[in-house]
Amino acid sequence: MPGVGFAYQVERSRFDHLLLENARAAGVEIYEQWRATDVSCEDNRVQGTIAKTVAGQSRKFRSHYVVDASGQSKLLSRRLGLQREKLGPEQRATFRHYASSKRLRGAQEYHIVTEAVGQGWLWHIPLTQGKVSVGFVTIAGDRVSEVGDALSEAIRSSKIIQDLLADAQPLTAGSQMVYRNEIGEKLSGPGYFIVGDAAAFVDPLLSTGVHAALYAAKFCSAAISSIIRGSVAEEIGQKFYDDAIRRHMHRVSSLISFLYAIGGKSGEVWTARSALLGADIETIVGGVGRVSLPFLYGGLDHLNIGSEMARVVESRFRKPSLSLSPRDEIRIASNVRIDRSAHPRGGVLVPSLSAYFLGDQYPVIEIEEASLGGRVLCWLNAPCCLGDLMNSVQAEVGRTGLSAFLEGIKLYADLGIIETI
Repeated sequence: MPGVGFAYQVERSRFDHLLLENARAAGVEIYEQWRATDVSCEDNRVQGTIAKTVAGQSRKFRSHYVVDASGQSKLLSRRLGLQREKLGPEQRATFRHYASSKRLRGAQEYHIVTEAVGQGWLWHIPLTQGKVSVGFVTIAGDRVSEVGDALSEAIRSSKIIQDLLADAQPLTAGSQMVYRNEIGEKLSGPGYFIVGDAAAFVDPLLSTGVHAALYAAKFCSAAISSIIRGSVAEEIGQKFYDDAIRRHMHRVSSLISFLYAIGGKSGEVWTARSALLGADIETIVGGVGRVSLPFLYGGLDHLNIGSEMARVVESRFRKPSLSLSPRDEIRIASNVRIDRSAHPRGGVLVPSLSAYFLGDQYPVIEIEEASLGGRVLCWLNAPCCLGDLMNSVQAEVGRTGLSAFLEGIKLYADLGIIETI
């Protein structure tokens, strides 16, 4: 993606410990060796958590809000009887760690490798101290014997990952997880928020689990802070949270479905995932969003996709060409809508603007309403002369601000958000 030069593969045990200790240092009161077993509800509102120690001691914790980060156990959803929206088929992942695995060469040494095999796909993720995580994903309905046997069989049918593991030794017996691709019908309500896997889980093809948890936590904490401070009403803060997380997870799910569809592989997992597209290509491509597929700007010849999808993608994602002069009259493009939203900054929600292409579910850009770029979007709801705007901006913020303004106008033009008339 443009502007992103790296990512992290983290060992969850070490990463979780870092998060725990950082929370402790920030003043959070932490109860270790306790397990949340239920929530307490009064007057149709979640009022707190009921937890137990390993020794059986029980205690009720009251709070303004309960945040369910219980993962796949989905404590709040089960307790409140919340329904789940299906995003894809039920799948099984089998995985374990290896030592002494080879890696890709050069600058790609720490890159994740994913490889398609007949009944699914394999991942190979470099970790610290020479370890790698290797896993196999397939349809949950497939019969498997032992975890190790299923993974070994998938590795033997591969090319790249089999070579990388030629001299590797397994460090663990292996684990297995069956998961549903789904999102909760409600991610917040009176006295509660739901985050992480408890809120939604999508196919691990893009390794988005930790990212999705932190993304939800960022919006959740900002919403709670804003509600408690009184800057937004509870129903408004929770709607911002629900909309942001639901939109983001649908976008990730749409992108994964798209990638399965261009896999060009036979086998149950590929058929089941690409079948989600069906006749709904417009919805899937719109759900991916223009900003998620910049690699398509160069054309589609290198991708194995059908002609109908190619037509839709080209019509949605062809990079626009717009040359501007100070004499031009510009405005928001006719195929773009601007919605008011909110975005977390400094731990609270701030009013923002989101620009959507008609038919897309995910905004092409989100920007704070009070910023210069946000004010420009407001100005361009009506046709404006670019030269007049430049004079107004320079009078208000000087030459430095004018330079930033022109860079923003160029970005809006490149993204297709504005047009000339």
